[in-house]
Amino acid sequence: MKNKINSAQYGNEPFSPKWPGVPYAEDELLPPFQCRTMKKATLASLYFPDDNVEAAKQHLRRWMAYCKPLTEELRSMGYNPSLHSFMKREVEVIVKHLGEP
Repeated sequence: MKNKINSAQYGNEPFSPKWPGVPYAEDELLPPFQCRTMKKATLASLYFPDDNVEAAKQHLRRWMAYCKPLTEELRSMGYNPSLHSFMKREVEVIVKHLGEP
């Protein structure tokens, strides 16, 4: 028996509980990424899960510094690097330029 979801929301395709492609075993347990307000350490840990928090934050800062369009767009939005968290719209801009973690 196939799972069916509201056809207005997902078209006439059957609902698939797995992500497209061949996921790694641990990826099946991860929820999809959502842009929301989050601490810098949290976002950095999503991009660099194998590093400790401080190293992950340094790597993320370096990536952001190397991506000039990202830096310019954040600056035009009024980004404050001394704050400990990113606002939702800042996270959206970061994901737009660096890709989803």
